[in-house]
Amino acid sequence: MQKYISAILIYLYCQTLTLAQKTDTALLKEVNTIFKTYDNLKTPGVAVGFIQNGELIFSKGYGMADLEHNIPMNTKSVFSLASVSKQFTVFAVLLLEEQGRLSLDDDIKKYLPHFPNYNKIITLRQLAAHTSGLKSHGHLLGQKGYTPDNVITKNDVLNVIYKQDALNFKPGEEFNYSNSGYVLLAEIVEKVSGKPFSIYLEEQIFSPLEMSDSFVMDDYHKIVINRANSYEIDNGTYVNAPANYSYYGSTGLYSTLLDLSKWALNFANPKIGSQSIFEKMNTLSQLNSGNTFGYALGQFVDNYNGLEYIHHAGGEAGYRAFLGRFPETNSAVLLLSNNSAIDAQGLALQVVNIFLKKKFKLTNKTSSVDQRQFKKVKLSREYLEKYSGLYLNQKTYITRNIFVRNDTLIYARPEQNNRETPLYPLEKESTFQLGDYPDLKIEFSTKINEKYMRVLENNQIVDFYEPYSPKVYKAKELEYFTGSYYSKNLDTTYELSVINGNLTITHPKLGEIRLSSIKKDGFLASSWQFRFLEFERNAQDEITGFAITSDRVRNTRFQKLK
Repeated sequence: MQKYISAILIYLYCQTLTLAQKTDTALLKEVNTIFKTYDNLKTPGVAVGFIQNGELIFSKGYGMADLEHNIPMNTKSVFSLASVSKQFTVFAVLLLEEQGRLSLDDDIKKYLPHFPNYNKIITLRQLAAHTSGLKSHGHLLGQKGYTPDNVITKNDVLNVIYKQDALNFKPGEEFNYSNSGYVLLAEIVEKVSGKPFSIYLEEQIFSPLEMSDSFVMDDYHKIVINRANSYEIDNGTYVNAPANYSYYGSTGLYSTLLDLSKWALNFANPKIGSQSIFEKMNTLSQLNSGNTFGYALGQFVDNYNGLEYIHHAGGEAGYRAFLGRFPETNSAVLLLSNNSAIDAQGLALQVVNIFLKKKFKLTNKTSSVDQRQFKKVKLSREYLEKYSGLYLNQKTYITRNIFVRNDTLIYARPEQNNRETPLYPLEKESTFQLGDYPDLKIEFSTKINEKYMRVLENNQIVDFYEPYSPKVYKAKELEYFTGSYYSKNLDTTYELSVINGNLTITHPKLGEIRLSSIKKDGFLASSWQFRFLEFERNAQDEITGFAITSDRVRNTRFQKLK
């Protein structure tokens, strides 16, 4: 009992320390309402802050930093920044470029001569913009058999990157988020500077900005004072979700809310870096075609309620991080958490809605035409049924199941335990609003000889699906696919067998992965490691192997063993 009372006193004391508010009571009450779910002694929590006109005007911790030792969250709790680390990596590269020691347009092999030869130039700029075509190491390690509980070292990451002999696509042709590029950028910083990445960032960023509680996690054994422990939910209970990682570049920075605010403030009032560096970081990158795609260098560039919105989120183990900047209003929102269940960006934008609601601008999204399109109408069940069916995205191999229930069209996501959202018909023919999100629409083809479904966000196409009819295999037919398959790029073997009438992959680390047919020789997988498997045949129509594809890794090949 005494221990519990002490925890309460410490909790209240920490909350008092972390306020330091220059915010009126009404706004503070609104922010507290957003985070009331986490504001207790039993829940992993959140540290949140808001910057306005060069000052951190709001900062507060909610919930617990350490459930085992009853340590409350505060603004000096230390978190992994996960992918928010990327902007620090880019900044380090740009500092070296400004000194004339490298160029973003240099070939990667100039600095890493033993990097695989793809017979194509990959530039540092393409690494930073996620247009290199490199397969992302996280999914590669997942396909190899690594699980979230594994220790992952820099050698593990570099080995799996260097073992690949094919790209996802020709460099510069597409945007596809790849953590591999940022690990390699950190390697290049070390090669050019002649210093470990951790020391270079300490000297060039952390020390000048007085970020005294920030560092690079190059050894997961480190003792971290004031660490917010990492948690996830398992069967309704919070459990430890340690980040046992000793690599960096794509992730690996640890910091506090107060330290991260100093980094965010530096964009508007620089103590380090030049205007040229910040302009490069904030300018949209281009594909070979000249088209942009919403990503700059280490940051996404977007629009939120008419305001320019530069942001990046991050997540690893149970850590979640978010930094969003609004240059026109000289403001920024920061959110760090040790609770894997939270939506960091969603919560952060709720805070933005409170502080910036009077500064939001009208945009062309709210034109009179669009307002007419948002008017909901009533359609007959017979009319809705013509849109029912199974739909497949041929690039990501994500499927959607569209069907009618109680005179309402339903949008179901099989890879998310069939999570369902109702589709509300709009006045514009064949267009529906996705649930309660007016910015998200589902548009079906109205052509007789062409059927498709498009997902639009703010009237921009973000996903495209086509109907498909799965091929039905009998259990005996599936036996033809069974056997052992080996990948030299991953140095691992998958066993395929038929279990309870389903073609199934077994692996010592991955367990059983059930496959479901979507076409001849093509199967979907119920795992994050890969989403699609397609068998390959020789001239005699014999199975010789297969290729697996996930969001960030395409066509990892396995050869059938005799």
